[in-house]
Amino acid sequence: MQSDAKTVEERLTWLSTVLDRRYLTPVQARRIYRHLCLYEPPLQRIVEIGTYCGTGAILLAAMVEPWGGHVTTIDLPWTGTPNRHFTKTVDDWIRELKVENVTVVRRDDGAEGWLQEYLREQRPALDFVYIDGGHKWLHTCAQFAAAYAALRPGGWLCFDDCRNETWPDVGEVWHNVVCQLVAARHRFQEGQLGFAMRG
Repeated sequence: MQSDAKTVEERLTWLSTVLDRRYLTPVQARRIYRHLCLYEPPLQRIVEIGTYCGTGAILLAAMVEPWGGHVTTIDLPWTGTPNRHFTKTVDDWIRELKVENVTVVRRDDGAEGWLQEYLREQRPALDFVYIDGGHKWLHTCAQFAAAYAALRPGGWLCFDDCRNETWPDVGEVWHNVVCQLVAARHRFQEGQLGFAMRG
């Protein structure tokens, strides 16, 4: 990634001045980074569900780049088109910042379960999945089920928008599904982010 920053913390600070801060704030990015750094060996196989403008993918890529980590970001095809909410896409950011550790997957073939199928095919199993995709109850449940099944034992999910009035269904899924299925010692919440480990 093109940056004069020497540490990941410096890179995150620099990126927070470049990227749109509405979608993954610097505070949220640092919470995720602190979590990613807890493990030895470091978490390397990262998937983001919900690319949108690419802020999350670029920040995650900056976090895991020092130890050779890779981010695959998944969304629907329309996410490649700037709109009134953002002027640059993940493709623009990858090109502009010379990001080499992000793969963008866009798919909408109408097939039910394609996300589950795609994630199930990932080998070895995933270390970390950041969920910020379809914010409706059914979509969020499907994303949780697909991501949890694709994680290695000890791998982690991170839900964004667990406490967001704009997207109440995400909080409902977090509290009424994830917190019921994942043991309390394997999950916690920090602000809008919910973390859950596959035991």
